Amino acid sequence: MRNEIVHQLEEYFTKYPILRGRPASEATIEAAQQRLGCRFAREYVDFLRLFGCGIVGPDPVYGIGAEAVAAMGSDDDVDAQTERFRAQQWPGVTDWYVISVDGRGNPIGIGPDGKVRLSDHDVGDILIVAESFEAFLTKNLSR
Repeated sequence: MRNEIVHQLEEYFTKYPILRGRPASEATIEAAQQRLGCRFAREYVDFLRLFGCGIVGPDPVYGIGAEAVAAMGSDDDVDAQTERFRAQQWPGVTDWYVISVDGRGNPIGIGPDGKVRLSDHDVGDILIVAESFEAFLTKNLSR
C-alpha cells in the first residue's frame, strides 16, 4: 500500500480509534488464504498486517478472526463472510473473497484480477466499485 494511503488511514484511525482492529499475523493471513482457496491482493494483505480490520468511511473492511473491532460483529471476518455468500450462491462470489458489505447487505469482494466488485441483488448485476483495494480505501476515506 502506498505510504500516502497508510498515513491517511493512520490519521483516520487516530481520530476514530474504536473503528480500528488489531494487526493480523503472517500465519493467520496465510491460513485464511488457504481456507478460502485464493491469494489476497497485496494492498489487502498490507491492510491486514497494519490494521487488522476496521470501518473505513461507510463500509466495514473485514479482517481475520479475532481482530474484530467493537463496532463489528463476531462473524464479520473475511472467512465467515466469504463462506456465507458462497453458500448462498450470490452471483460472482465463487472466485472472490468478501471484504465488506454495502448498506443494503450486498457483498463487496476482490476478484482474482484485484478489482473490487459488488454483487447487487437489486439489479442482479456485478458492479466494479474500484479498480483496486487501495482505490476502494481512498474512495471511502473521502466520504
